[in-house]
Order: sequence, then structure tokens, then C-alpha cells
Amino acid sequence: MKKYFSPADIRALLGISRSAIRYYIDKELISANKNAENGYSYYSWCDIEEMLDVTFFRNCMNAKADDIWDITHTQSPKAYQEVYSKQIQQFEENIHRQQNLLKILQEFDTKIQRAINYQNIVEEISVDESFYVYYPEMDKCPNIRTSLFSTSYWGSEYIMDDGDVNYKGFVMMTDEKHLEYLREGTSGVFMKKISQGQFLYTSLCSKTGLDDPSLVEPLANYIKEHGIQASAPIYLFYLLSFRENNERRHCYEAFLPIL
Repeated sequence: MKKYFSPADIRALLGISRSAIRYYIDKELISANKNAENGYSYYSWCDIEEMLDVTFFRNCMNAKADDIWDITHTQSPKAYQEVYSKQIQQFEENIHRQQNLLKILQEFDTKIQRAINYQNIVEEISVDESFYVYYPEMDKCPNIRTSLFSTSYWGSEYIMDDGDVNYKGFVMMTDEKHLEYLREGTSGVFMKKISQGQFLYTSLCSKTGLDDPSLVEPLANYIKEHGIQASAPIYLFYLLSFRENNERRHCYEAFLPIL
């Protein structure tokens, strides 16, 4: 049985590249011995065992070099276990964040599918969950949290006045699950709850921005034509952007609560 291994042997045994070996040595995660006669590096079985730990933490736990150093340089099995447990906790927290992100992506995918199904079609739909509309005045509320923007939808509020549609202002929308971000990270933000129920809905794609009243005119015209009793305002929320013939276009969802 071999007692010593060359870098080529290590690459064959563990699948570690030459650059990765150099990186681990530079970070003092593994050790290399030098042959006194030819200056070549070689590794013992103890070195290989050390590499097994490093590659496990790196590949299976995606641990950073500093975290791996903390684990492998502990001075007792108990100290090792304590640092290792902290890594497990961090890993569990990352999984939790990823699960939340996956749920957000799945919900967004549902919204996209709905927008595709109702594009340029005005229909009455049922919304099963209440949502919140708030009015972040950026000059007055500089402490709006970045995390809130990642869980909210940008939008506009429109008011119908004698059949005409007028842009009232910029709004954002969030749901009950993410409302805690708003409560914890902001102050002085006016907010109102839009209860679940029946809504007049359509989706559309346009080159214009959220402040263009023509975007919600299809809803306004539908209301007038069908004599529908509606509670103003109309809410228009930005969904996504894409390119059509190399021109930028935006996809929006328009909601109108109806009685």
C-alpha cells in the first residue's frame, strides 16, 4: 500500500483540481510536505483524511474557507462539535430562506399564468386572500427596507371621476405574509387593506409606464358598458418586462374591487 501520494494521485483519488489544492493550502486548510531531494509536494494518509473533511464541508455544506478553518482547527472533539453545530444551524437557516424564496417564485409564476390567461380580456375573478396597498413617499420614508421591495409589487392608483380615469399616485402592494416587513422596517406609511372578494380584472402589455391612465381605460369602459357598481380606485400593478422586436414592453395586472 502506498504511504505517500503526489498531487496527481490526490486529483485522481478525490477529484480535487490542482487550483483547488493550491487554494486549500493557501488558506491553511490542508498541509503539503516537500521532498527534500526534488522539492516535489507529497501527501500522507493523514493529509488525505484532512482533505476529506475539507472537501466534504466545501461540497456538501457549501461552507466558506474561514468556516472550514474554524471547524478543522478546533482543539478537541467537543469544540469541533460545537463549531460543527453552528454550521448546521446556518445551513438550516439558509434552507429556510431558500424555501421562502421558492414560495415567492411559485406565487409569482401563478400570477404570470393568470396574466397570460386574461391578457386583454376583462373578466370578473375571485381573489381568495386580502392584500395591502401602501403609499411609500420616498422623501418622507427613507427607511423603507430593501427586503420589503423584494416581496411587494409596484403599482399605481387611479380614480374614476365622471367617467374619466385620472392617475392619483404611486403605490405598492404586499400580502399578509410579508406585512411584518412593513411594520418593522418603516414608519409614517399610510396603508389600507383591500379585502378578498370579487374583482374586475385584466392584464395587458404596453410600452408605457405605470402613470399612463390609458392602461386602465379597458376596465373603466367595461364598467360603463355593463353598468357595474364598483368601488374606486383602480389598482394597476407591474408584473414583468420583456422585449418584443427589440422594444421594451411591460406587463401589468389591473384590479378593480366590485360590490
